[in-house]
Amino acid sequence: MQFNQPRFDNARSPRWALLADNTLSFVYLLDLESGRATDLVTTIDPFLDFVSGAALTPDGAHALVVSDRGAWRLPTAAPEAFERIADRLIFNVDLSDGGQLAYTQSGADGFTVFAGPLAGPFEAVARDEQALKAAFGGEDALVLARGEALSQLTLTTGAEQTLLSFPGGGRVPLGLPGARALFAYDRAPFEPVWHWVDLDAGRAAAIPSADGAELAATAAPRHHRWVLFQRGAIPGQDSALTGLDAQTGQARPVTTGGSPLFDGRARRYVGLHHASADGRLHLATGVDSGGTTLWLVDAAEGSARALVQAPVLGASFSPDGQAVVAALEGGATLLRVNPANGATAEIGPGLSPVWIRF
Repeated sequence: MQFNQPRFDNARSPRWALLADNTLSFVYLLDLESGRATDLVTTIDPFLDFVSGAALTPDGAHALVVSDRGAWRLPTAAPEAFERIADRLIFNVDLSDGGQLAYTQSGADGFTVFAGPLAGPFEAVARDEQALKAAFGGEDALVLARGEALSQLTLTTGAEQTLLSFPGGGRVPLGLPGARALFAYDRAPFEPVWHWVDLDAGRAAAIPSADGAELAATAAPRHHRWVLFQRGAIPGQDSALTGLDAQTGQARPVTTGGSPLFDGRARRYVGLHHASADGRLHLATGVDSGGTTLWLVDAAEGSARALVQAPVLGASFSPDGQAVVAALEGGATLLRVNPANGATAEIGPGLSPVWIRF
């Protein structure tokens, strides 16, 4: 069976991990200490059609499973003691770093957002006849996209403040570390206009250098201090990357010393492989007139530096960020690369490393 991550990005804690098959019809809870694997779908209901998401709370005490038939909370130490927290389809599910849960349900009267601690209870905090999309911006506030307005809802007081008006086509907001968030609306199909939201200051600021770009495949906004945007994520499109400091809102287009890969001057594909733990550094493969190169992209400085000038199948950072392992095409050779100075050493044959944390 081939595995990938569930659709939520917080699927790992020091002791527990979640894995799903490629069809998202199975989700396994792994105890990394004992090696025990529990099939959560079979535990909950063998007749579930699909699992739309799964996540672990930050303390690893509970798992959340979302399906076409509702949602369940499971103690990781005793998953058989699961509880159903929603009895029908929920969507736009967001789990904060502090274990707060928000989700949307639709009904005859429109859309309702519910929020509360994962242990419950959940209260209806917002309603609208139009599509209503929400995400946490910190532990006490939700960012709401409804109709043609983006607002900030303080949960303890119920006060709602408009942050931005837009012409429609609003996407689901994305929570960032701290009281910050990202929001985009589509000016035209697949042409997002991005904004950085500071809930402490009650404002939303445009990110012009990210217009028309999507979040990079390596981005994990909820957990990364720096966020990377990519324009031209498929071959044949103009390529450009932009790095954003999630705390300050400062954006920097990524440039290099002469290569057109990152500045939109050439139709060149840039494939992203892996990001460092804080999202500042990203490993990217690109092809230009000099051939195939593995680049080290710095989202904070807006720079890219060549690491390996050879065809690379994939690359990843070590858990401590002090090394990069790259798998070369053809001979299936693994290289160890020092990201600080570019020094390389051949490890031997292999395709892709699996890092073990101690």
